[in-house]
Amino acid sequence: RGPGARRARRARSARRRRRALYRLASRTLDLTVSLAGVIFLALILAPVGAAVKLSSPGPVFYRQSRTGRQGKVFRLIKFRTMRMDPEGETVRLPIVDERRIAPTGRFLRRTHLDEVPQFINVLRGDLALVGPRPERPEVEELIRKKLPLFSLRHMTRPGLTGWAQVMGGYPCGLSDMKEKLQYDLFYIKNRCFFLDLVILLKTVKAVFQLKGR
Repeated sequence: RGPGARRARRARSARRRRRALYRLASRTLDLTVSLAGVIFLALILAPVGAAVKLSSPGPVFYRQSRTGRQGKVFRLIKFRTMRMDPEGETVRLPIVDERRIAPTGRFLRRTHLDEVPQFINVLRGDLALVGPRPERPEVEELIRKKLPLFSLRHMTRPGLTGWAQVMGGYPCGLSDMKEKLQYDLFYIKNRCFFLDLVILLKTVKAVFQLKGR
């Protein structure tokens, strides 16, 4: 074995070390921020919970099955922002149905307060702070019929925020989903701690600008 083989081994070893360091740094940041988020959740739970209950009948929290890393399904938790009207049996691509959003829900969405309970999912390991947005399993099945590469997003843990969210906004329809997939695949290929920090800073900026959908 010559110098070329030794260089290749060293390069592979260096890549493995970088990936291990990134995973450690990323998970440490996840735990630190999500612990602070859960403390914040405890502080706002009583007033937000009361506002949700007064706004429309139903539970304070909204739980929904989502597809995570390697296709594992988990239960996402958020403050409920929509009225408890039945959606019907038809599975469709994500849309923003303004008619079903409760009055308090509009405020929670604009301020992103509805997403604060998801810090519990981050602590559990269902979510990372940064990653592709998780979709409902039945919606994913519908999307994969049109976009077979959509399942590549399961290579990494889904995120509370992500490159597609800060760059493309909330997807509504197949064309938006194609754009979202391009952003997600770019992130998976180029993910690093610096890119995660850029996404988190863009997310904080969007929160303060009240750009929630």
